[in-house]
Amino acid sequence: MESNAHDPSVVVGRMATGEKFIDNHGREDIIASYNPLCVDMETASIVHVCYINRIPFSTIRTISDTPKESGNEVFEKNCQCAGKKSVIVLRRYLDSILIIKP
Repeated sequence: MESNAHDPSVVVGRMATGEKFIDNHGREDIIASYNPLCVDMETASIVHVCYINRIPFSTIRTISDTPKESGNEVFEKNCQCAGKKSVIVLRRYLDSILIIKP
């Protein structure tokens, strides 16, 4: 996908999501089994609703913290930058699939 060619910190790949909080042990098991780029619990509800209603979807997941660096301070520090990156990627993706451009 060329939508992320402008920024090497933006990656495309597999993510794992579920309906419960994942502790460090659970995260290690998931990574060993599926090798995802990230593990979260927030995306699962959106994926479930789309699946049940047969609505195609794609996910742009912005990571604002990691197991090593987390908490409100880290979230606040990274939130604005992460949001801007998501908008850039989404716009580039939409530009690449739209036949009629404004």
